[in-house]
Amino acid sequence: MPLKTLLAAYAAQSGRYDELLGAAHQPRAHWAAFVQALAARGAGRPADTLALTEREVRENGITYNVYADSRGMERPWEVDPLPLLLPAQEWREIEAGIAQRAELLNRVLADLYGEQSLLKSGAIRRRRSSATPDGSRRRWASAPGGVHLFQYAVDLARSPDGRWWVVGDDARRRRRARVMRWKTGW
Repeated sequence: MPLKTLLAAYAAQSGRYDELLGAAHQPRAHWAAFVQALAARGAGRPADTLALTEREVRENGITYNVYADSRGMERPWEVDPLPLLLPAQEWREIEAGIAQRAELLNRVLADLYGEQSLLKSGAIRRRRSSATPDGSRRRWASAPGGVHLFQYAVDLARSPDGRWWVVGDDARRRRRARVMRWKTGW
């Protein structure tokens, strides 16, 4: 199928950053080879590939949990038919930003578990839950190598002008990592 035919039904939405197309309704440079290969596969092949992938997900029980949902907890993993392709330079910038953010969060945790200067200065408000029932400060074991943040993930979104935004942080406690390691065997 010609590329023009493949892209004919593609409707770019105004006011949003278009990952696939740049100026003049042409694929961005880092998408060009992928889109050409997709066009060469023919009209039905991408849909067939997605259907096969979804069947494999169901047959192999690849699920994720949604807690407190009336429809049940387990959901089949949802697979996007197209990958998100990023230029190497853009990924390096995202990677550096996430690493910087993780380092900051690790330092905040180190302070909260140690000197608590952020609490004392009022930069972070103290919550009642930060004290033990008798009112004393909790004591924390020292972190190996100064690492308090053992698992960290971010949720990213594109702004309308194409910049990346962090819209969520997920920092897991070490105890949970041990449970996960025990359950999965890694």
